[in-house]
Amino acid sequence: MAPALTGLGRVFINSKGPGNKYLYHSCMKIDGIDKSLGDVTPIYCPDPIEYDKFIEVATVKGADGRATSTLTAYLPINTISPLEEIYNQGCSFDLQVHYGTCTKPDAFNEFESAIVLTDVRFTSYGLSTLTARTPDERAVVDETAAISIGNFYRILPIKETRLPVIFLPTNAYSFGIVNVSSKSCGDNCDTRSTGCDTWVTGVINASDTVSFVYTTDGGVTWTPVSAAASTLHNGEVRSANMVVHGGYIYFTTTAGTTASFYRASIDSILNGAADTVKIMPDAATTFIYEMKASDNYVWYAGQRASTTSTVRAFDPSLGTFQQFTSDTQTFRAFDALDDDHALVGGLGGTLYYSTSYGVFTEVTTPFPTATVTGVKMFSANRWLVATNNGTYLTTNAGSTFNLVSASTYWARLSFYDDNTGYLNSTTGTSRTLDGGNTWSKISSLTTYSTNDLQVCEYNPNVYFVVGGDPTGFISKGSP
Repeated sequence: MAPALTGLGRVFINSKGPGNKYLYHSCMKIDGIDKSLGDVTPIYCPDPIEYDKFIEVATVKGADGRATSTLTAYLPINTISPLEEIYNQGCSFDLQVHYGTCTKPDAFNEFESAIVLTDVRFTSYGLSTLTARTPDERAVVDETAAISIGNFYRILPIKETRLPVIFLPTNAYSFGIVNVSSKSCGDNCDTRSTGCDTWVTGVINASDTVSFVYTTDGGVTWTPVSAAASTLHNGEVRSANMVVHGGYIYFTTTAGTTASFYRASIDSILNGAADTVKIMPDAATTFIYEMKASDNYVWYAGQRASTTSTVRAFDPSLGTFQQFTSDTQTFRAFDALDDDHALVGGLGGTLYYSTSYGVFTEVTTPFPTATVTGVKMFSANRWLVATNNGTYLTTNAGSTFNLVSASTYWARLSFYDDNTGYLNSTTGTSRTLDGGNTWSKISSLTTYSTNDLQVCEYNPNVYFVVGGDPTGFISKGSP
């Protein structure tokens, strides 16, 4: 094991906010990071058998604290320094420390590992001794900023591996994958989980029957589970989807010219007998290409007929649907930031967004002949749009777009947070550490038939890619 050395580290800061690039600061130093995890307080009661003796009946864990550190830099004599600028802004920012040996120090995407710090805030800012009274007091004036850190995590080298799919039925493919585990210490070693252990993938076999396959050990072993016998899919490959909401996996299929909307509880799947329920056959909708969940709704977008498209929102508490905007172009990509803010795109460079539940406004795009295959809403104004002609970033709700990378059909997006995310297309898988501004290639495992990409919500270094038609594949990216 080669240790990380302080001399191999360099500091990058994004002080302009989400959607802006990180700048390299060669003369800046960051000290160690310290985070309080909350101590355990015992709760005692008098012993019922013996006087003046107490027994521990429970414990209470204290809340985790924000991590802390210190930034130090030299004060320039005739310009505003980066730390001074952040101090004057009074805003939070993101910071990354990259380590490397045979890499270019000022190249953001050249590193052996990285530490990402998000929601960083100044808690104090000061300058060292400003003047010298004697010759031996001459020194550089230092800036020092004590910082509070909302979250920090490491980014490691990843290898993407194609898993053997002997557990899939003959001529079957996976149409979606979801992470259904949570991070837990459990009651014993067998129930401990990193949060990246349990995944469920939806499968369509040669007879068009839908089933599930799940893993509880991070993809090492998989177990098949049948859905209802009437759950069929014989439409276009990518018009089947799945998403998690409120303890259920919602999924869609297409039979003939009718798309259907189903759900099955996660517990039933993991117990080997999926309680599949058809919520609604949507005779007006032919294909459903994308599903996402917000706080209170499960959304889907697709093609209503040969010339129109639709966005629908399902309210699980009421069991009702509501239909929103339609267009002459087929909707292929969808994302929901929350119940009010959503983004949908499709053929012909079509792009609509909402800032109030269900009220969509069309955006004029610089890619009118492209097909939008993936969208990501970081905020109400900042979106990443993947098309077959390239990937675009806007920071002003679509008033202007910047081409940030070349991507090819069919692109799938999945993000861990506003910095770290993955894109899979026909050229393989790429990773971004700056919210889609720049990308670096992770894997060159290529396929035209990728149907889903999901990064683990508890570890930015673990993801799964699934797809195939008619023969399925599952790939896993991990350190």
